[in-house]
Amino acid sequence: MASAYNLNAQGTPAARNAPQQQGPKAPNNRDSKGAARPEPRKAGDINGDGKATRVERKMQAVEKKTAQTFRKADRDGNGELALKELARAARISDMSRNRFLARHDENDDGIVARGEQERTLQERKGLTPEKQFKAFDRNKDGKLSGKETRDGKFAQSLGVKPREAVTRQQFVDTRNDQKLRAQFSDYDRDKNGLLEGKEIQSRVLGAKDIDLNKGIDLEEWLGIKKLPTPPEPEPSEPEIFADPELEPEVFEEEVFPELP
Repeated sequence: MASAYNLNAQGTPAARNAPQQQGPKAPNNRDSKGAARPEPRKAGDINGDGKATRVERKMQAVEKKTAQTFRKADRDGNGELALKELARAARISDMSRNRFLARHDENDDGIVARGEQERTLQERKGLTPEKQFKAFDRNKDGKLSGKETRDGKFAQSLGVKPREAVTRQQFVDTRNDQKLRAQFSDYDRDKNGLLEGKEIQSRVLGAKDIDLNKGIDLEEWLGIKKLPTPPEPEPSEPEIFADPELEPEVFEEEVFPELP
């Protein structure tokens, strides 16, 4: 019968499968090389600062609601809801088709894009750029920096590098510009670079169609397009009087004698 022990170097029995001794285990917050492990991401923490504010949780709830609606209703997967898809989406949201359209169809063209639903939900929850900035600005110094812009994806969405500073005005301007560009892309159904016909309401067309071509391009939508200024008229030549009798009368200055 085989023995369960072997003799070790000193001639004493040792367990055949004795576990080898290992060095001290690294703390849970350190890796095997002793480097600090990244803190686990909290649910709802969008900017990676280790906190999940109420505003951040609302923002993620909007994304989740929109994703759920389009996952179940967008049968052809084109990112837009129309006809029968709208009826299905309305049932998911527990409302009528007309009410769903009235709530989420920003440009009244009878189609709801994914971005339209997400933006209208954000508006209903009061998630303005100003309120978002206030939630991200944890130390209330009027800018986002350090941990407040630690997340790479979040920083990239603001056009900066991780931990780089962003002022309040930069944040608001960036978010508003992103919204306008996303709206233009969603409304331009035929992707011809022009909002026209059913893609835009007539009242909006009249207000933004600067060049009066019955359509709105991206520059007009962003409010940065300006028509070329007409050239200034050349200075006219001074009038020449050919007839001496028509020349203007010249009055000589009257000189008064000095009083004694």
